[in-house]
Amino acid sequence: MDRKEIKQTLIVIGLIMVFFPLFINGLMFFRIWPVAGDVNTWISFLGTFWGAVIGGVIAGVLTLVGVRMTIKNQFIKEFSEKLPEQLMNLEDVIAVIKKQNSVLNMNEYIDNPQIIRGIMQKTIEILKVDGLLKKTTTVNLQTYTAVRQLNDYLNDSLYPLKSSLYTETEVKKMFKKCLETLNAEHSLMMKDIQRYENKAK
Repeated sequence: MDRKEIKQTLIVIGLIMVFFPLFINGLMFFRIWPVAGDVNTWISFLGTFWGAVIGGVIAGVLTLVGVRMTIKNQFIKEFSEKLPEQLMNLEDVIAVIKKQNSVLNMNEYIDNPQIIRGIMQKTIEILKVDGLLKKTTTVNLQTYTAVRQLNDYLNDSLYPLKSSLYTETEVKKMFKKCLETLNAEHSLMMKDIQRYENKAK
């Protein structure tokens, strides 16, 4: 429940607690229906009943607020403890992919498949041998998926099961797509930092 829902619930409960006794008292006072038993006994019963209800509601609300605060503080604590490693790993991945993309784009006017192939092989080597692909699993699913798709594309292009050709344009397109996803995730992470820092204050 968010704050708006909690506020609406409390208002409804408050209105019921105020108007229900007045309604019952009105029925007794105007004698619309005959009262079974002593009126004073009924009034005493209602006072005790609604005292218990009000006490229960107050205790429930305080418990709910306490639990929500505990969960929120625990989440912020865990988030802030994991965030530096996630951010560092994401920035490491971005730096490597950006560097390989820059090398690829430096050879924009050189129509040499060997150069492109070398860049692709070096990228695969960095992702697998240097453990960069594994690092993405510590960031989030979107980061891992983007880098994994790039890695699989490069692998399939260099070592196809069937004869196929890759083009420089397609390789650049895959690098660009991967970088766009990684940069978007970096922006979201920075927004999360600001949001949770403000909540922690």
